[in-house]
Amino acid sequence: MSRAQPTTDAAAAAREEILQAAAELFTDLGYAMTSIDAIAERLGATKGRVYYYFKSKADIFFDIQRAAMGRLMAEVEPIARSDLGPADKLRGMAAAHLGMLLADLPIQKVSVQGLERYLFHSSGYRYVNELREINQLRDTYEQIFAEVIDQGAREGLFNDMPPAF
Repeated sequence: MSRAQPTTDAAAAAREEILQAAAELFTDLGYAMTSIDAIAERLGATKGRVYYYFKSKADIFFDIQRAAMGRLMAEVEPIARSDLGPADKLRGMAAAHLGMLLADLPIQKVSVQGLERYLFHSSGYRYVNELREINQLRDTYEQIFAEVIDQGAREGLFNDMPPAF
């Protein structure tokens, strides 16, 4: 997990800037070929600035995953919990998901890249807790869609999908 920093607007903006730069590089070069030096260079800063907010490249990668899932949840969950019918919810959720993917492309693109491929296989069990956390976030996000689809199936709106009892 990343180092705890003061929760000021400036610190949040600096962390976001680092996450964006890293996401762009992870997308362009891949995780293995992206270094803290490359992230700092992309920012026009020293690597000390990056290390002030993150203790490692892996911490940056995991925070990108958390940010991506948090942003998707913030957009999709209110629609899923609304009073709309299941079909309208599902349409709205899909549109919100797609909109977030397009608006937040580098962060979201990195989030769909294989966590295990980048970290687990190259580092053994070092990041197993972080991988579990990210997978739980993804499962929770998926469950929101599953609940709406299940509701629609029970109401007979999605005839080709049986309820998930």
